[in-house]
Amino acid sequence: MIKQPRTKRMIIGFVRLALDNQGRWRARYSFEGADIRRVLPASDEVEARALAVEINKGILGGREMLPSMRPPPCKPSGEMSVTEAIRIAIRQSGGGKVHVERQMKGGNAFIGWLETNHPSVQAWHEVKPSMIAQWARELQNAGKAFDTVRLYLAPVKLASRFWATEEPDIHRDVARQARVKLQRGEPKPIPALNAQQMRAFLDWLQADTPRLHNLAMLMAFAGLRMFEAAALRERDLNLQAGNVTITDTGTHKPKNRSSYRVLPLCHDALSFIREHVTRGTVRNADTGQPVFCNAHGGAWTVNALRLSWNKAMKRARRKLDLPNRFQPHHLRASFATLARRGGCDARLLQAYLGHSRNDILGGHYEAVTTDDLRGVVAAFERAFNAENGASGWQQTGNAEQARFVSEVVSMVL
Repeated sequence: MIKQPRTKRMIIGFVRLALDNQGRWRARYSFEGADIRRVLPASDEVEARALAVEINKGILGGREMLPSMRPPPCKPSGEMSVTEAIRIAIRQSGGGKVHVERQMKGGNAFIGWLETNHPSVQAWHEVKPSMIAQWARELQNAGKAFDTVRLYLAPVKLASRFWATEEPDIHRDVARQARVKLQRGEPKPIPALNAQQMRAFLDWLQADTPRLHNLAMLMAFAGLRMFEAAALRERDLNLQAGNVTITDTGTHKPKNRSSYRVLPLCHDALSFIREHVTRGTVRNADTGQPVFCNAHGGAWTVNALRLSWNKAMKRARRKLDLPNRFQPHHLRASFATLARRGGCDARLLQAYLGHSRNDILGGHYEAVTTDDLRGVVAAFERAFNAENGASGWQQTGNAEQARFVSEVVSMVL
């Protein structure tokens, strides 16, 4: 596990400065009996110290904040480039690492588009509302999904609002003036796999990339999200009861309140995990090590997992007959589809998958237990076995795998 860097702290006059783990400089001081905490617009220690000096001057002068506390962070505003304007706005937004990476991706796309279509635009104040509207239209005309267009527009809107608020005399909210209205396209069919396709894909993945096959088994046979499966620890497994607990592991936090859940596993998923643990591939469980590790024996990171899946899917599409637009997270959709075909109740399936229940009945009054969720497992196995014309995974597995299945079945029953 990568250790978090220690927070850097210092005291300058009346001001206490601290550099947090996200690279932001925070100031804390007292003024007229009030405890004031601020995130400073500083990119390094020199700027943070300079702002702390200005705060001290303000306190001594009877003013909490001086105009000079917010000096231009780079060039004079009229000369600030588009790149600098977007970068500073993203930094000041205070989001986490994943948020910053997503914003940077959209910002870089917009900057590249500007260089191609409007090469004369260099400074932020030269960006016009019509350019942002044109950027949005071209994204939609290119067939980008609704959420992708929003992602690419987000950093531009963020920078527009930020600089219009910080320096209203110089900048205006050009994104708001563009009046971009995105339209959702017609819903596309979900590229879920049937039982035969699921088996073929998992068999191929086991031979091609075993480390991803470990995660795919739980996505396909338990409906787990990709990062829920990647963050599982051995302490989250109860093989005797046949359950797995989805909770905050330190490397992954469940998506919503309903995502904290205890799931019963089908025989195939349970036998696979039991075999994986029995092999001795899990190490140092008491320290929170994940059940499924990367090639270096550590926890999967977001970028590494996505990159590995992208490479594997390119090879899979050349070898297998997969539905169009099929992605790894559609294994979860395949699980849900088979469970519904097996006659599973929609509300129980919603609870099993960890979807938020916004209605009053589901969110406040109706309690769903782990025993109730076993109906989801039974429905999935019923549909999966019917489509395969076989009794689960045992017919295609080896003798050792069949032995584990029989052991788990007898243990659970």
